[in-house]
Amino acid sequence: MSQVQSLEATVVFPPDPLVVEAALGLPNNASVLEVGAGWGNNSFYLAEQGHDVFAVEYNPLQLAGSQILKQAKEGLGVNFIQGDMRQLMFGGVFDAVIATRCLQEVGPEEAYDVINSLQTLVNPGGQLVMRAYIASHSQKKQMPHLNLFLPGQLSAMLDPKEWVITKNLPELLPLVRLSSGAPECQSTVQIIARKTPAAVV
Repeated sequence: MSQVQSLEATVVFPPDPLVVEAALGLPNNASVLEVGAGWGNNSFYLAEQGHDVFAVEYNPLQLAGSQILKQAKEGLGVNFIQGDMRQLMFGGVFDAVIATRCLQEVGPEEAYDVINSLQTLVNPGGQLVMRAYIASHSQKKQMPHLNLFLPGQLSAMLDPKEWVITKNLPELLPLVRLSSGAPECQSTVQIIARKTPAAVV
């Protein structure tokens, strides 16, 4: 079995349904930034839709795997970059910025800074797509090392003068595994927000 076949059998999953939904609102050939891209499942999907994707991942193992997978997908407009979502440095802005299944990996104060940083990277009229895990007694007990959010916490970080929230709903996800090997909590909040055209970048 080749490296590509091995990876496809173990780490290739369908894209996040939230990302698929958000993609319906993107213009043709949109510029997209995904932070915490993991194995690239969302980024590959977006690139296959014709978008120009920058995928940032901190974990070198996942980054190497996504690069191998990319070699088997010739012509896709996806660029994998090793980086830390707490220290993003981009000279431009994007039509969409995506952060799903990664915000739990930073501390509460860091998460606030990360989300503020992500907001500055979205074009006026562009989308910010986030999924975060909701704090509950059982989930805090199960995963004390992860940053879990209170209901309404994410949406409260978005200035209503700059953002129109088009989706803000809880969702239960099937149990999967985190890169750390810990069970992943199932209760999440999903947000799609569009930056108002008048917002200043």
